[in-house]
Amino acid sequence: MGEQLGNAISQQMINLLRTQNPGAPAKMFDILKDATAKFVNEFMNSPELAEGITQAYAKYFAQDEIKHLMQRFAAERLPIPK
Repeated sequence: MGEQLGNAISQQMINLLRTQNPGAPAKMFDILKDATAKFVNEFMNSPELAEGITQAYAKYFAQDEIKHLMQRFAAERLPIPK
């Protein structure tokens, strides 16, 4: 999921930059796309993000609500966050 999000974000950013900088070299956009995708992918798979999500769920959801969410994820065949 991190890779997909990284690619989507970098592509949106590149499309905007190409519009604003039509004369910029293509190599610049290739480097920017790779760097952005790598950063987002690393962030999405980081322990810090997982810890932050865990704390947010614990703060705003009761344990039975979290169990219900996990059942719903499983029923819809969505990946269950670890």
